[in-house]
Amino acid sequence: MARRIILDTDIGTDIDDAYALAFILASPELELAGVTIANNRTDQRAKLALKMLYDTGNSHIPVAVGRQTETGGSVNQ
Repeated sequence: MARRIILDTDIGTDIDDAYALAFILASPELELAGVTIANNRTDQRAKLALKMLYDTGNSHIPVAVGRQTETGGSVNQ
């Protein structure tokens, strides 16, 4: 039985989050229950995640868009 997970991502900063999403979608051991988008221009980041999900036939997976922030660093900056 696949483990259900949620991917919390800032996709679009570097390639690592796109690779993580691709890995999860290709893994039979994992079931992606949803994606949350965080950090800076969340609307633009969500478009990237939605495009990947659509292109891979996974447009049924929900994407939650967090609030847009001014900085890209940690909360303590």
